Amino acid sequence: MGEIIGRWNYYFLRYGAGTVVGTVIVLFFANHYFCLNFDIKDFDGAKMVMLVALGFAYCYIATAPGLVFHATRGLFWKGNDDTTKNSSSSFLGVISLSVGISAILLLILLWFFRIEGYNIVWTMLYVFIIIFQWILIIKVFNKFLHIEKFYHYITSIRSSDLPKDQTSPVTEYVESYRDLREHGNAFESILLEIILLLTLCVFNANFILVLALWISPAVVCWIIGTRLEYKISKNE
Repeated sequence: MGEIIGRWNYYFLRYGAGTVVGTVIVLFFANHYFCLNFDIKDFDGAKMVMLVALGFAYCYIATAPGLVFHATRGLFWKGNDDTTKNSSSSFLGVISLSVGISAILLLILLWFFRIEGYNIVWTMLYVFIIIFQWILIIKVFNKFLHIEKFYHYITSIRSSDLPKDQTSPVTEYVESYRDLREHGNAFESILLEIILLLTLCVFNANFILVLALWISPAVVCWIIGTRLEYKISKNE
């Protein structure tokens, strides 16, 4: 029971602040782009719940890249054997490639949509985040053995010290880095919400396409999870 409560605490930490920000963003869009003229003072309990639910939905959509980052984090793990050392990807290499491709796509968008001023910055960030995710996903499928070894290794380390003593070294260590990661996820959520908001404002007439492109890499995470499940079911 304690583990379940602790897990929900992490979910609240991850999405709590992001939901508040998402609620404000949904209200902004409703008034400025859909001309609904909502006044939060006039909201009753049911409408407020609906507004907060929409804010959570926006937060969840905006943080879709976080799922990809989490699913592909094993790419940058260096194991103890030569196979994992040689197959470890260079983070700087992925960043450089992403920047290069993003710059080319940005030039195309500038030509088609005549983007100017600060809108170029938000568009560049939006394009970079999407391209960065797709490069990570491509690398995952090219180096899936590396990802499997990462999950096997991290699982064996966590389970080796489990148990009875809740203050065991590994348990304490896992608790510490989870706290750091979840706090980081909370701030990452707000940043991604802002980037997505500003991009939606730039391409307001194409907001469905903007959202579809934003979440498209996260859809592939289902395949990654399914492939990991298949591997463990085959005892490979």
